Amino acid sequence: MKQGSPFLFLICFLLTTLLGNSLASQSFGKPQTQPKHEFAFVIDCDWAGKESNICLLGNYKRGIGVTLLEVGQPRTCLSQTRDAVDHKDETGDTLYPFTPIFPIAQCKAVHHYSVAVLGSRISSYQIIKIEEIMDKRRVQSLDELTRSQNVLEKLRTKAGEAWIYKLSKKLPIVHRYPIPKMETFIVAYKTLVEYNGGSDVARGPRAIIINNIAYPLTGWCSYPYMRSFRLDGEYYLESGSHCCECGITIKELFKIKQTGLVEVHSDGSLSD
Repeated sequence: MKQGSPFLFLICFLLTTLLGNSLASQSFGKPQTQPKHEFAFVIDCDWAGKESNICLLGNYKRGIGVTLLEVGQPRTCLSQTRDAVDHKDETGDTLYPFTPIFPIAQCKAVHHYSVAVLGSRISSYQIIKIEEIMDKRRVQSLDELTRSQNVLEKLRTKAGEAWIYKLSKKLPIVHRYPIPKMETFIVAYKTLVEYNGGSDVARGPRAIIINNIAYPLTGWCSYPYMRSFRLDGEYYLESGSHCCECGITIKELFKIKQTGLVEVHSDGSLSD
């Protein structure tokens, strides 16, 4: 029995050490996870007769913390949701849902905001300026890459049917989205839309190229604006898509990652 004691002691020591290391790794070795942000689009609701004309598009519960992101400056403003309401027309039919937020004295006018973060607090917010690429050869190569990957055809049914439309033969407008350790470009085309036998050039589809892979972005009649910003270390692009000749309109917010493009929020409630 005495001869077996050192052996039993060794087994107990090893088991205790392994268990201790396992518990230590569970307590200290897990990577920290950042809470996922939930977003809403900001709209003007001065017609609603509320204390504030700043509302969120959509139905949200009362009492949710709201961080408004200023469009032109890296500033934010804190507020809180009130009770959700349905906007109705004169006949009583619901047009779209909206949620007023508590008026905050230091917040600016509604047109200074377009995106709101719900629930979680943010630690950093920065406006990102995209730059137009003027090098014709570079634009041509990005155009060829986009067309070769056939991403524009995937956008034909976004916000309506666009099968009858053709792309302008002119080179696209290309912007570089400056993200460290990534090559990111936004390629914007024009669409030829027929009116009474003639042709009118409209703002067409956009693709985004991330590390030489093209992804479909906004539809064949895209919103005129693109807004880019960095939020808690991640990069976002706000724009939208609408039907070329009907009343469908979709506000969109995308996240740009090394692994590709992610649509984090979209809302088509304002469609006719």
